[in-house]
Amino acid sequence: MTSWLVFVPFVAMAADHCTNPTEYTVDERCYVTDAQKKTSPYNAVVALIDDGDIYCTGTIVQGVNGKPYVYTAKHCTDDDNGLVQSTLRIKLQNGKKLSVTKNNVGNYDIINDENFSGDWAVYSINKTDVPMVEKTTKIKFGIAPYELPYDVKSVGYGSLKIMSDKEITKFKDKYIAYLKDKEEFDIRGTEYNYGFDSGGINTSNEYVINFIDNNDDYWETLDSDDSRLKVSICKYLSTGRPKGCQIWGGNSGGPIFDDENKIMGIVTRGNSMIGGEYHAGREDWWTADFNASVDLLK
Repeated sequence: MTSWLVFVPFVAMAADHCTNPTEYTVDERCYVTDAQKKTSPYNAVVALIDDGDIYCTGTIVQGVNGKPYVYTAKHCTDDDNGLVQSTLRIKLQNGKKLSVTKNNVGNYDIINDENFSGDWAVYSINKTDVPMVEKTTKIKFGIAPYELPYDVKSVGYGSLKIMSDKEITKFKDKYIAYLKDKEEFDIRGTEYNYGFDSGGINTSNEYVINFIDNNDDYWETLDSDDSRLKVSICKYLSTGRPKGCQIWGGNSGGPIFDDENKIMGIVTRGNSMIGGEYHAGREDWWTADFNASVDLLK
C-alpha cells in the first residue's frame, strides 16, 4: 500500500487519541512517545530511508539462528526498474543508520501487482547489538467469518498526520466547497462517484485527486507526517485479516504485534479514506482484506 506537517517539539506532547480522546474520536492512532521508542516492541521498528527520507517501515526480527533480520514488504524494496534492491538503508529508533542486505523475498510481482501473499522481504543485518522481536507463537485457526480475533497493535510511519475530528470536518468542507465552486457539480444522489463513502472521502477518487492537486499546500500539512512513528490498537483475525487497524502510505512493511509484543503480520496495503467508519485504512469484520497484510501466523 502504499507510503505523513505541523511538527511539535516533542512527540510525547503531540495531540492524538491517547492525549485527547474526545477530540480524536475517528482517528484513533497515537504517536509513539520517545519513552516508548526505547522499549520493546517499538525499539525493534525501523524506518526504510532513501537519501534520508522515510518511505516505508520494517521490523528487526530474531531468526531461528538468533541473528537479526529486517522484515518488510517486498514492494518497499524495488528500484526504478521494479527490481529488488540488494541493499537497503534503515534507521533505528535511536537514530543509528545501517545498511542491510537481501536474504530472501516472496513471489509478489512488483511490476504487475500480483501474488499479494508474497509481498514480503527479509534482509540480513551484520550486527548483533540491535533490538529484536520474535515471531508469534499464536495458532492459526478458523475459516472466515469463524476466526479467532487477536488483540494487536499496528506500528509504522504512515504519512497521514493523526487528524482531529475538526480537521476531518475541515477536509470534507473544503472538498465540498471545491466541487461546488470550481467544478460546479451538483453531487446530490451521486455522492459515491465523487469519492463519498460510508461517511468518509476516498482520496483515490479522481475528483478528490484533482482537489488535492489544486490544494497541494493544504494537503502537505496533512500528508507529510512520515517522520513520526504511530501505533494503532486493533484486531488481527486468525485467517490473516487486519480488523480496525488504521494505517496509511508509509506503514507498508510495518509490523502487526500480538499482546506479547511478537510479530504476527506485515502490513502491505489498505484503503485511503479520510473520515467515516473506514478512516485511514480501518476495516470491519466483513470488509477486512486478506491482501492487506502478509500473515505470519504459521
